[in-house]
This record gives sequence, C-alpha cells and structure tokens, in this order.
Amino acid sequence: MPWYLYLAIKQLFPTGRAASFFAWISITGVALGVAILIVFASVMNGLGDRIRSKVEETFGHAHVFTGSIIYDYEALLETLQNYPGVTAATPYTNGVLMMQYENRPSFPKITGLNPWEENQVIPLEDYLDIGSIDDFNDQKVIISIGVAHQLKASVGDEVNLYSPLMLQQIKRDEIPLPMELEVCGIFASGFNEVDNNTIIVTRRTMQELYGLGDGIHGVMLLIEDPDNVFEFTRQLEQDLGEGYQSLSWMEANENLLFLLQFEKTIMLFLLFVILIIAGFCIGAILIVTALQKTREIGLLHAMGGRSRQLAAIFCLDGVLVSMMGCIVGTLFGFALIFSRTFLIKLMLYATGKGNAFQEHYPLPITDLPVAYQVTDFVLIYLFCLVVGALAGLYPAWRAARMKPSDAIRAE
Repeated sequence: MPWYLYLAIKQLFPTGRAASFFAWISITGVALGVAILIVFASVMNGLGDRIRSKVEETFGHAHVFTGSIIYDYEALLETLQNYPGVTAATPYTNGVLMMQYENRPSFPKITGLNPWEENQVIPLEDYLDIGSIDDFNDQKVIISIGVAHQLKASVGDEVNLYSPLMLQQIKRDEIPLPMELEVCGIFASGFNEVDNNTIIVTRRTMQELYGLGDGIHGVMLLIEDPDNVFEFTRQLEQDLGEGYQSLSWMEANENLLFLLQFEKTIMLFLLFVILIIAGFCIGAILIVTALQKTREIGLLHAMGGRSRQLAAIFCLDGVLVSMMGCIVGTLFGFALIFSRTFLIKLMLYATGKGNAFQEHYPLPITDLPVAYQVTDFVLIYLFCLVVGALAGLYPAWRAARMKPSDAIRAE
C-alpha cells in the first residue's frame, strides 16, 4: 500500500477509534444526499412506469385509422386480427359531447366500445369500482370517477347527452332532444387523464349520437411485443397501404412521456445540489485539517515526500469519504424505500389529511411504486465521487505548495 494512501486512511480512521469526527460529519452529509437521490429516483421511476402502463392499458398498444369515418370495416378488422404479432383487435368510436345531470353540465370525452366482444383490448371490467359489465347495453353509460364527482351522479341516475350533431338540427330550426341514458357503472383506471373526463357507451349508441351509421373511427390493437410497438406500427402502416395510418401509444402520448422524463431530470439536477453542499463541507474540513497539520506536511516534505504525493492524501480523503457516503447512503435509501408505506401512513396520521388524499387520488397514496434503474445509481455514484475528489483539490494544492522550512517553523 502506498504511504500516502495509508496516511489518508489513518487520517479518517485513526488507530483506536472507529472514525474521526471529520469522517463522521462528512460521511453523514454525503450519505444523506445519496439516500435522498436514490429514494427520489426510484419513486419517480415507479410512478413513471405505473403511468406508462396505465396509458398503455387505456389506449391500447396501437390504433389504426384513416382520419375519417371507416365504413365496411369488417374486412379491415379481420385482416388486423390475423396480422402477425396482433393478439387482440376491436373497433372504436370516440368524440366529445356535453353531459348533464340535474342542471350540472360536463364536457367529457366519449368512447364507443362493446366490452363483451371477443378480443376486447381495454380491460374495462377490471376498472369498474361500482356496477357490472353485465348491465351495460345501448341504454346505459359507464362514467369515470372524475365525471361522477363533477355531476354528483351515481349508478341508477339518468343523464342527458348532447352531441355535436344537434347543432345541425338547430340550424334547421329543429328542437334537439338529448339522449337519456342510465348510469350503470363508475370506473377508475388509475390514469388521471382518463379518470377525470371520460364516459363509455356502446358502439351502436355512439354511432347514433354522432350520426355515423355503421361506421367507426378506428381499430385498437394489442400486440405480442409492446417494447417494439414503434417498429410494428411502421411495418403495419406499410403493409396496409395508402390511406391507413397506424399510431403507437408512445407516439400518441409523446408529450406526456417527455414531461415525465423531463420532470425527473430537473428534480435530480436540483437534488444534486445537496451533494455539492456536502462537497463544500468536505472541502472546508480538509482545509482546516491541512492548516492543523502544517508541521507534519513540512516533515513529510523534508523526508522526501513529493508534492503530488502530499496532494494525493487530501484528494484520497475526499474520494474515500464519498465512497463511504455512497455505501451508507445506499443502505439508508433502501431502508427508507422498504419502510415507505409505514412512513406515509405515519405522515398522514400526524397531519390528519388521510381523507383528502383518498378523495383526490384514485389509487391509495400508500401504494407508492418504486423501480430501479442501473443508470441512476451509476450517475449518482459517479457524481458523488467527482464531488469528493474536487473537494480535496484546494487543500491538496495548499499542501503541495508548502515549503518544508516554512511549514516546520509554522506555529
């Protein structure tokens, strides 16, 4: 072992003591920063994965459409159901309308689906909080939990639907009559964009509301290999020929996915400031140490120690502190992650805001997902080691430039 490495270790862990005060303070600061970064990155990854999975479930892996109404779609549907890699395909219609219950209006998105059809893409039955798919028919509507809260409607209530088709009736001086439907179910998918503003009717009801006849707007698909959905949609679009478009769920929700990644990146960047502050603390303590050990540094110079070797003592101290901080911080971070449910329940109990979370969040807030990415850990550890090395640069430079005679005579 090189003598300067030995001195660096002894400076942190003197004989007869577990660690010096400098080591305890520095390692604790770095460990707290590493733990916070690991917890945040893991939770953000988990939330991002959950949102992506919910988007994928509610949108389907891919859509095939033409940009206009598709009539005589049976041949297209059969082609897609038999297309290599497709596991399920179902026609759909969608749009926006006005919904009213007891003079309370809402303007939700509406989707026309037949959940009882074979090869159903969206697992609507799994999302139902109240009601049953068995009661769903052309005279019934299933509403999201957000719409139910807006209208204060529940299962069994009669609601009125006003479609854009009624504008044409008004232009012809006709009196438009709303379509009356009974609420037969309330669903919560876990994806707020859907849960806040969506209702579902049968495809035949949707066709009547929008005057589509026997037409549809497109076909939703599930595929065997969702990870390669982009390549799949490009190949499918090429095989179907001109006039047909194929859109993957990632392309349709590109802005949302970008915002998720951007939010994580910005927050990690801000939290890295904690490690920078810890680096300044390490640097300040090393400077004080260098001043206290001026005579020892002078003696090492006089005994033949080179400037770069003396400088290495302080740089190695910074790196060793960072390494120990990474180890302790990782253990502490995993301890926080594994006890997250207890900690969240304790926080809600202490603040008395448990009911508020249950009211505004469709999923239990205590069900906090986590996911680990190797790149996050590598980035955190590398940044931590770099900060530790930089923290030792100035005290290393001071030690290297000391003249042996001046250092030995120093008071």
